[in-house]
Amino acid sequence: MHPINFTEQENTPVPRQEVMAVIAVCLLGALIRCLFLSETAIEHFDEGVYASNLWFSPEQGAECPGRDYYAPPFFAFLIEWSMIFLGSGAWATFLPSLLLGVSTVPLVWWVARNWFGPAAGLVAAILASFSDLHLVYSRAALTDVGLGFFLLLGVYFIWKSY
Repeated sequence: MHPINFTEQENTPVPRQEVMAVIAVCLLGALIRCLFLSETAIEHFDEGVYASNLWFSPEQGAECPGRDYYAPPFFAFLIEWSMIFLGSGAWATFLPSLLLGVSTVPLVWWVARNWFGPAAGLVAAILASFSDLHLVYSRAALTDVGLGFFLLLGVYFIWKSY
């Protein structure tokens, strides 16, 4: 049994058919994540903390009291600015998770393709795109999808640095 040669798989060109398949999988995943989004609402306490920044005046600190105990600062900042630009509807509060959820699919494809080959990359993209748990968390104002995206990106870059 020979060890996997990662550099050989990393330098293989991406065929047009594979690119088209990945684009189709990404678009279907994005469509599923965005369907009926206006019927969703903030359901968890943590989501309420992340999305409540605009309800507090500058005299109150312009943020939910104790927010740093519940939310990483950058995630709440993204939700706050999407609410400033898009209003306080479902699209604004869920936009950071939606974008990170949709972006996770091509990232999973790229990482799996570089590590294990084109077939594994395509299967990984399909699994990530249609994973029910990932779909649910992409449609919530929670940090799970962002954590998964940046964790995979960090592991990939650490591997790449070696």
